[in-house]
Amino acid sequence: MKKIYKKFKICKSAIPVSIIIAIVSLSCCIFSQYQKNKIEMDTSSIYNNIETKQHENAEQINKKTIFETIYDISIVVFSATGVSFFMGLFIEKNEKNKLYYEILTNDLLSDKKFIQTLNKDKQLSLINNLERINFFGGNETYLAMYNSVRDKISNGNYDYYFTSHSIDVSCSINSQKSYIKKEIIRSVKLRSFEKNKNISNYVITSCSSKKIDDDNVKHFELKSVKINNKNINIKKDIQYSENNEINDYLKNCDFNTSSSYILKNDLKLKNDQDTLIEIKYITRVPLNDNSYSVRLRRPCKEFNFLFRIKDANKCNIYSQAYGFHDDARNTPAGAKDNEIKYYFNDWIFPEDGVFLVFSQKTH
Repeated sequence: MKKIYKKFKICKSAIPVSIIIAIVSLSCCIFSQYQKNKIEMDTSSIYNNIETKQHENAEQINKKTIFETIYDISIVVFSATGVSFFMGLFIEKNEKNKLYYEILTNDLLSDKKFIQTLNKDKQLSLINNLERINFFGGNETYLAMYNSVRDKISNGNYDYYFTSHSIDVSCSINSQKSYIKKEIIRSVKLRSFEKNKNISNYVITSCSSKKIDDDNVKHFELKSVKINNKNINIKKDIQYSENNEINDYLKNCDFNTSSSYILKNDLKLKNDQDTLIEIKYITRVPLNDNSYSVRLRRPCKEFNFLFRIKDANKCNIYSQAYGFHDDARNTPAGAKDNEIKYYFNDWIFPEDGVFLVFSQKTH
C-alpha cells in the first residue's frame, strides 16, 4: 500500500525547473515591456527631418513588434507554469488518493495473486470487513456466528462433497425372530474440489450397532453396488472390515460392533461432473436397539431422508435433524406414525444428520 501511495507524490526534481522557467519568463516580460515603453517614448519625439523620421519610425515599429511578441510568449509561459504548479499543490493529494483507491479496489483486491500474498490473519481480516459491511450491517455478533460455521467447513480439509445424498430406510420389526431388519437404499452424487481426484479406500457404507446373539444372522449385509450405473463385484472389488474394539463412541451408544465395506480400487472423481454411487444393504439389530442415526462425512448440497416402518402395528417415530438450521415450526420432528421424511435443498455440513427413536403404540 505504501509503495503505491509514493508513486503519486509530487516530483521534487521538477520544482526547481518550474521555478527557473517562471523566473526567466517573468524577467522576459519585464524586459520586453520596458523596451516596448522606451520605443513608444522615442517614436513620440519630434524630428526636424521628415525622411529621417519616417525611416527611424519604421525601424522602431519593427523592434516594438518583436518585444510585444516576446512579452506575449513570456506571459503565456509564466501563466502556464504558475497555474500548473499551484494547481498541482491543491489537487494532487485528492487525485492521487482517488487513483490510489481505484487501483486498490479495482485491481489489487480483485486480483487472486495479490490476495494470496497476504498472510492468513490479513486475509481473515479482509473477509471479516467485507462480510460485516455487506451482509451483517456492522453487527459483530452475527459475524461471530457466521465465522463459526465457516471455521467448521474450512478446518475440515475435505477432498470431495455430495451434490446430493438420498437415504431410504424400510424397517421391519420381527418379534418372532428377535431382531429389527432395515433395508436401506442409499444414493449419492459426489464431486471433487479439484479438477480430478482419486479417493483411496473409499468407504461404501458403514454400520455401528448392537450385535445379535445369533451367529447365523448377519448383522450387516451389502446386497449391491453401482458406480455410474455399472455393477460392482462385491466379492472381488469390495473389502469387508469389522472392528469390535470398544472405543468411546461405541461405549456411549451402547454398541458392540462397527463394520465397513471399503472399495478396493480408487474412486475417480471430477469437479464438473457427478459420480453416482447406488448401494443397497441390510442391517439387523436386536429388538431393544430402537434408534437410528445418520451422519454425513462430507458437505452436502441436497439431503433427502426417508424412514418408514412396515409389517408392524402402528409405531411412533420421534426424530430430529441436527447440526444445521431446522425450523421447528415446519419440520417432521416429533411423534409421527410409521414414517418420517426430511428434505433439505441447501448446504448441510460434515457430521450433520438425522436421529430418530421409534416404539410401538400401546393402543
